[in-house]
Amino acid sequence: MTARVLIVDDIATNLKLLEIKLRHEYYDVLSAPDGGTALDIAKKEQPDVILLDVMMPGINGFEVCRILKNNYCTISIPVIMITALNDVEDRRKGLESGADDFITKPINDSMLYSRIRSLLLFKGILEDLKGRYDQIIGTSNKSKEVALNNMINSIDHIDNMVIDILSEDMMNCAYLRFVLESISKSIDIKEDPYKFLAHISEHKVDLVILDGKVSKSKIMKLCSQIRATEQTRFTPIIVMIEDDLESINNFLAIGVNDFIIIPIDPYETRSRVRTQLRQKRLQDIFRSSMDNTLLLSSLDSLTGIYNRRYLDLHLKNYFDGLKENTDINIVSSALLMIDIDFFKDVNDQHGHLVGDELLRQMTNILNINLRETDILARFGGEEFIVFLYNAKPKYVHMIAERLVKVVANHVFKINNQLNLHKTISIGVYTIEDNVYDANFALEKADQALYYAKKTRNTLCIYSDLKKQEKI
Repeated sequence: MTARVLIVDDIATNLKLLEIKLRHEYYDVLSAPDGGTALDIAKKEQPDVILLDVMMPGINGFEVCRILKNNYCTISIPVIMITALNDVEDRRKGLESGADDFITKPINDSMLYSRIRSLLLFKGILEDLKGRYDQIIGTSNKSKEVALNNMINSIDHIDNMVIDILSEDMMNCAYLRFVLESISKSIDIKEDPYKFLAHISEHKVDLVILDGKVSKSKIMKLCSQIRATEQTRFTPIIVMIEDDLESINNFLAIGVNDFIIIPIDPYETRSRVRTQLRQKRLQDIFRSSMDNTLLLSSLDSLTGIYNRRYLDLHLKNYFDGLKENTDINIVSSALLMIDIDFFKDVNDQHGHLVGDELLRQMTNILNINLRETDILARFGGEEFIVFLYNAKPKYVHMIAERLVKVVANHVFKINNQLNLHKTISIGVYTIEDNVYDANFALEKADQALYYAKKTRNTLCIYSDLKKQEKI
């Protein structure tokens, strides 16, 4: 796995030694002799991982890390801090400043490579999310500043995030719960690996902590299953383990995010858990923003129902499915194309705001008279489309007749000042066998609507017109 690594150290021999080691593993290496230079390179070159020494003149490693994690351009770059051997205070400060991991001196090569590979996987996920998020917010500095402020304001809101612990040592778990209760209000403990996997697959869990004492083979298998399960694929995993280099490397290789070394140090444990929850929170922010944007891009801003864009995509997927499964008996489905009669008169006589309110109320009337499985979309202007899936012709006709009747009998009360009576016309097309084109189906529904609008306040069925040879 090749990547670009930025090494930051004020001692030239340390820089050179790390550079030789990483180049031997086919990494592209950048170097900086101080914190200020490192910040400039990080913004300009966007490395994949940063190895950052703690003790440097000028801006120390803690401050450099804090600046990196508070800049939108560098917030997702993993930082591994390099600390003195067994300096717990430095490790705690590093994690609290936003570091993703740390390596102690003298550096163990296999541990270093394992840590880099693990963080590269995490960065790949985060960068993919961030790239799509960038397309949403735009590229202006102002939009990125707003996005960063929103992240900083919400990334530390982790007290309601859920932590699940697997361990057979209840005494150790009780102590771990005590250590973590200042971070999370929701901590659940289980002893059975199989029940544990089922639970985290069915419930929203933000962090998994596994006790390596349960059984190394069971924990390894469980980690693999967590990473292979769709619902838990991106859930951070921390393993509690004795300081065993070989086991740590094995766990990192199968997707474990971090470790708590036994015996537990409460300060470092809290810092590591907080780091993983913050990383998960950052992923959630990106995903939530994209999900909301995708949802909004599928909805009509005036009525709140699906828009033409969503309808086109939904129908395309439906008809593509018909093409791919021609040997399967297809359930009957239909399209209703609905037009509000003389809608232009409302805008001309009462103004567009009244017309908008009429459209909103019309949407509500249509919605409450359809099944939850039916798709209602605004087609454009005063036209709507209803896609009735798994609907027999008798039901389709009944629904169309009911909609015409309900609307005709309804009084639209606009702002408690104006009462309007409106009607609709509906073109009905029951999708025929061997029809695999959405535009063809919409065209037939439109032809039926054309004839319905000749008399208005009625419906017209395409198959009836065909029998009468009117089309």
